[in-house]
Amino acid sequence: MAVPMSSKQFVAQAKKWGLRLDTTRHPDWATHNRNNVKAFGPVYGVVIHHTGSSAQTGMIDYCYRGDPARGLPGPLALGVITDDGIVHMIGWGRANTQGQGDGRVLTAMKAGRMPPFPPGPDTTDGNSCFYGWEFCASGASDPFTPAQFNTAVNLASAILDFHAWSNVPASVIGHYQWTGRKAGDPAFKPTADTRKESLNWPVFIEAVKKRLGGSLPPASTPKPPTPEEDMPLNAADIVAIRAAVQAELEEYGARLWGKGGTAGAYVARSDVREADILQTVDRIEEDTNDDGTPPAPAPPKA
Repeated sequence: MAVPMSSKQFVAQAKKWGLRLDTTRHPDWATHNRNNVKAFGPVYGVVIHHTGSSAQTGMIDYCYRGDPARGLPGPLALGVITDDGIVHMIGWGRANTQGQGDGRVLTAMKAGRMPPFPPGPDTTDGNSCFYGWEFCASGASDPFTPAQFNTAVNLASAILDFHAWSNVPASVIGHYQWTGRKAGDPAFKPTADTRKESLNWPVFIEAVKKRLGGSLPPASTPKPPTPEEDMPLNAADIVAIRAAVQAELEEYGARLWGKGGTAGAYVARSDVREADILQTVDRIEEDTNDDGTPPAPAPPKA
């Protein structure tokens, strides 16, 4: 059992763990919630979702306002994570995110145990007891981007670190573990059977463990190299660079000289063109005085 973080505490944790936040698109995010329905907390874990759509900006706004016509007012999550890994904050507090799920899952998480799987009947409201996050992805055919995966790792780590939750599998779950209505949510990679843990969820959980243990760097905010970290190029590096430059020259030559153009052809044509220019310059110099006037005509032969 834990008292939820305040919005300011979350922003501090996000900075500590290298998360990139957008708090300007919906500046009232810190007070946008459904706490009037039921208080937010105590909290027992993190739930990762995908939106079911590859839409980006439009999905941020949709999750902010919700779908009141269907009786589902926003926010529909605390934040929406786009393909670039940025967390767009849309609410803080109770949100219409998890919905109803298996009460046995919540009981296990309260006790710090692995939740049962697959989940049973939906008997318990999960909106007031979890931090819920939506990632812009449609599912197995449109899995998380690497930037989104890294943000999911850092986001879960930031929350677990704040609450000192050490049992990662008992504190971070996918929506598919909460309710049988959301099989395959979230999908980190294509999979033929979304009911199985071929979602790559175990890899994600291990990444969170490593991140919390300090052995996995914060991938969303890489440390810039310093002079002390610069390494000399070896022979393999030079070969790779030469191949890359050669490929770029060939592509450039193809654009200049047509399909089938090569770096060698481009260089050869360049050499010919340079020779033509130099010959022209020589002729101009021969036919021009230092002051730019044409030379006097030669006297006629006797």
